[in-house]
Amino acid sequence: MLMSQKKDYPDNAKKKFILFTAGVYLSLLLFTIFFAIFNYHKGLYYSFYAASFGIFGYLLSMYFYIRKKKYLTAVYIVYLTLGPAVVLASYAEGLMSGNYWFVLTMLYAIPLMIRRKHYFLKHSKILYAITIVLILLISIISPMYTEMYPHLTKGETHTKLLINSTVCFIVIIIFSIIGLRSGKLFIRQLFKEKQRAEKEKDNRTRVLANIGHELRTQINSINGITQLILEQDKLEKKEKEYAEILDYCNNKMLVLVNDILDIHKIESGKFELNNIPRDLNKVLAKITIPFLNIAEKKNLTLKTVIDKKLSYITVNLDETRLTQVLHNLLSNAFKFTEYGSISFTAEVLEENNDVINVKFTITDTGIGIPEELQMTIFESFQQIKNDSSSFPGGTGLGLAISKTIVEKMGANIQVKSELNKGSSFSFSVTFEKIVNNVSKNQEKISANATQFLSNTSILIVEDNVVSMMYVNKLLKNHGANTFQAINGAKAIEILKNKHQEIEIVLLDLEMPVMNGFKAITFIKKDYPDVTVIAFTANIPSEDMMQNLKELGFDDMISKPFKKEEILTVLQKKITS
Repeated sequence: MLMSQKKDYPDNAKKKFILFTAGVYLSLLLFTIFFAIFNYHKGLYYSFYAASFGIFGYLLSMYFYIRKKKYLTAVYIVYLTLGPAVVLASYAEGLMSGNYWFVLTMLYAIPLMIRRKHYFLKHSKILYAITIVLILLISIISPMYTEMYPHLTKGETHTKLLINSTVCFIVIIIFSIIGLRSGKLFIRQLFKEKQRAEKEKDNRTRVLANIGHELRTQINSINGITQLILEQDKLEKKEKEYAEILDYCNNKMLVLVNDILDIHKIESGKFELNNIPRDLNKVLAKITIPFLNIAEKKNLTLKTVIDKKLSYITVNLDETRLTQVLHNLLSNAFKFTEYGSISFTAEVLEENNDVINVKFTITDTGIGIPEELQMTIFESFQQIKNDSSSFPGGTGLGLAISKTIVEKMGANIQVKSELNKGSSFSFSVTFEKIVNNVSKNQEKISANATQFLSNTSILIVEDNVVSMMYVNKLLKNHGANTFQAINGAKAIEILKNKHQEIEIVLLDLEMPVMNGFKAITFIKKDYPDVTVIAFTANIPSEDMMQNLKELGFDDMISKPFKKEEILTVLQKKITS
């Protein structure tokens, strides 16, 4: 007999399975009816009564299984009727008649009767226990040869043993075939479901990536207009305040979009770091700048301590991700601290010619975290509530993402906290050193120099009108001579006429007619000396950076960008 929970099989297989199960029931009924007739004919009336009780159990089980769809009830009916029947037959005919074989068959059938659902595990254990008890009971109470049938000779008992063992052997073979077939079908079904799930996941990833790209494009437009407003000299105090609020909200919206895209990458196993050489001291010096105004408004002391050993050291790191982690930890510190101070420290723990190990610590005097919650805060959508605020804000994704980033860096975030006294988050990262002890007097052109782009001709290829307006205005303010194209095809036309003037192309990747991925092949083929920098609203990844490098891009700027970011990249290309 087979039993399955409804959802184990697809809908189109249910009817076949029910028919197959009915066939198994009929086969067992025929076997049992045969034994009932055989026993009655031989005058083995107790065995006849036992077989009749088994037949009654099968019929009742079939009713509950096929008509009522009560699968577990059907299984228990079989075990609670066939089990006593086998015990009675074994006691009446003796162990040498082989009736105990049916109990062993029941034991073997359990994995096929209770199917694959984790919540059926306890029922499997119960049925195994019932079957083992039956075996022990038979072995204790049953004699080797019958004492109830004086006319039954040892030869007839041995014939019974042969018949019973043969029937049970056939049933076990049937169960073996069913088990192999069922397992094969189940594995095939799992494989199909896995393929379907992967396809759905790929579709979701593609859709989410498209949505993320569109959202970041619009955020970039808002950012561009906001920066143009803030850069105006004759801006009234109230207007500047409104623009700063808009800029703050725009940045918060970008963080939320990035968090959602990041957590999806983490869940799909596609999260990765993009390590490039960076001056670690300069990266860390900018960490607390965005929080200065918040500290002033909340009347909190903000302390920054960066180890002097980090001066003029270049290491391989993902600046965006390290900054993201530290900003998340600092943001939480400010969110849950109303009085006292917040400190950020970067301390060198160990250093040699090849690597440097740095410990980062963010400490606050806030509300603290209960001990039982100190690990759950790193789970997605988990938040610690501040008593002074009914809703602390955010998505509850920041720490989950930070934990993944730090683990990708080969470290773990450590938490020390005490209620109403504050918290301390720390992690130690070992960075690969690229350049050490660079001359302190080395001079570079400032990215904020008013006219550092003078005599530089730049082609801006961008289909978004607002982004074009902002970049064009920004570059002109710094002395650049600009050309504009709304797609890759137009850019190639301009290069044909102005290629001797144009030194740099800012090329958007997603555009109609001809996108940046196609345009770069034509540009680098005909004008290999022109510097081409990619514009993209996608979050950069290692694979993406490698792909852009292989296509011929010299660098990349991720939207939405700040003025300092685009000018820094341009400065690097001009001075290299």
